[in-house]
Amino acid sequence: MATFPDFKGFDFSEYEKGLEYFYSSYGCPTCLKVKEPWCEVLKCDKAKELKSCLLCEDYLECPRTQYVRDRYPFVLKHYQRVKEVGLEQHFREERLRAEKGVLLEEIRKY
Repeated sequence: MATFPDFKGFDFSEYEKGLEYFYSSYGCPTCLKVKEPWCEVLKCDKAKELKSCLLCEDYLECPRTQYVRDRYPFVLKHYQRVKEVGLEQHFREERLRAEKGVLLEEIRKY
């Protein structure tokens, strides 16, 4: 069991199972199965072809991802990293980073 010092009893394997559940049930790109998507990104024709918007050459200029770029500025770093190492390697790196813990201030700009 992987634990975090400030949160006794945190079982990272269970957390990871929860993330996998949400990803496979509700998360991107599974939400492409929604018949009437509310998300502008899901209305993009390229969304059906790409595994992630971070693979799209138009990502930095796309009006559909403007909200994400503005609200979550860390995605720009992710976009650049995907360009450098590819999506799968980026995912591996992020899993390792998550095992060490993620600071909330790195996630969202308020």
